Amino acid sequence: MRRHSPLLAVVLVSTGFMGCSPSGPQEQPSVTFGASKIYLGMTREEVQRRLAESARHIVVQSGLPTGDQHLSLTTVARNATSDPNDSEGVVAFRDDRVNSAELSMPVPQNADVLAEEIANAVEGMQVKTCVAENSRNASTSTTLLWTRFRCGSQYLSIMTSRHSGIIQHVTTTVSAGIAQPPVK
Repeated sequence: MRRHSPLLAVVLVSTGFMGCSPSGPQEQPSVTFGASKIYLGMTREEVQRRLAESARHIVVQSGLPTGDQHLSLTTVARNATSDPNDSEGVVAFRDDRVNSAELSMPVPQNADVLAEEIANAVEGMQVKTCVAENSRNASTSTTLLWTRFRCGSQYLSIMTSRHSGIIQHVTTTVSAGIAQPPVK
């Protein structure tokens, strides 16, 4: 089976972003877990109530160094799972209000599934102007390639990790989210 390059995904995303234009009244950017929309600025209680309506809950991640005492990280899990690592995404709170939220899409099985995940994420964006950021980190056995398209408070991330050794392993993940714009 022929493997497709992650570059294909990046080209598709950049083309999709440049071709999008919002029409009609704009809705506040959100991330949807199940049927629950999470918005920037929502309180922790509002998020817990909305997620409960979609049979989900947040799990506080303790011991993670955020470098900010006002910032707390949580993962979003389905109520039916007993696996603490089975997360649909992350919600970060600053002073008990949503500062960012990110939906992690399932690891795609092939380039077609990856392209569909990206296209679906792009369709939900309210885009006027986007900035692309790229990062590459490499060690002796692992290479991480990361591209993020930031469009105001919304973003789309594509990360590919290549693990080399006796067995070569490549994983590409896609996530879409909202975040407070960086302070300049």
